[in-house]
This record gives sequence, C-alpha cells and structure tokens, in this order.
Amino acid sequence: MMGGRGGASGLSGVRNKDTQLTQKQINELKGTKKQVEWATNIINDAYRQVDGIIRDHKGGKRQYDSDIVKSAKEVKDWITASVGKVNNASMWIDKRQLFDTMHINDRVNKHLRVKDIPVEISLTSNFRRKKK
Repeated sequence: MMGGRGGASGLSGVRNKDTQLTQKQINELKGTKKQVEWATNIINDAYRQVDGIIRDHKGGKRQYDSDIVKSAKEVKDWITASVGKVNNASMWIDKRQLFDTMHINDRVNKHLRVKDIPVEISLTSNFRRKKK
C-alpha cells in the first residue's frame, strides 16, 4: 500500500459505476510497483472526477446538463486515449497536475467554450452561467 495522501484529487472511495483501469491496463504500465500504484490512482481519480460530472448532469432538467455530459464524455475519451498511448508510470506521475480535479474541470469548460455553451462547471460539478 502506498503512503501519503492517496489519490491526487482527494476523492475517496470508488463508486461501482466509476470507470477504472482494467487489470490488463495496469499490467501494461511500466515502472516500479509504487510508481504503477501511484499512476493507477492518478488515472482512476481523473476517471472518477469526469464520471462524477456525467452522473451529476445526466438526465438533468437544467438547460445545459446534456451539453455538460457531452463535454465530459469527450474529456473521458481523451483520458482513455492518453491511457492507450502512454504506458510509462513516471510520465503519469510527472504530468499528474493535468489530471487533477481542477484541470479536468478546466478541460470540460474548454469543450463547452468551443461549442459556445454559456456555462462552466465549478469544482463541485455544479454549473453557473458565464457573464457576458
């Protein structure tokens, strides 16, 4: 078991429906046992964050919920593509800030801005209208 503070996002526990790396994907990560464990936590935390955004807005009644879900799914696809391209655990550790809660939310917000959706999500996964 790793010491320290756990996952980079500070999220605790895994919900049954949250996406996680498969054992095959974990086995493909190269590095020491501790590096692989840490990289796995970084990736799984990123998935938990994006899955939480999807869960919070899926089927929602607010005006932009479906747009937020679509943008979050695009970010989830980016995480999955990154997992497929990079199997070096130390790279995940070195670049972990790109996969923390704030950066995942920023990436979702970037997708919303590109589509001219006038909202952004906050750290609590609620959204607010952007001021013009």
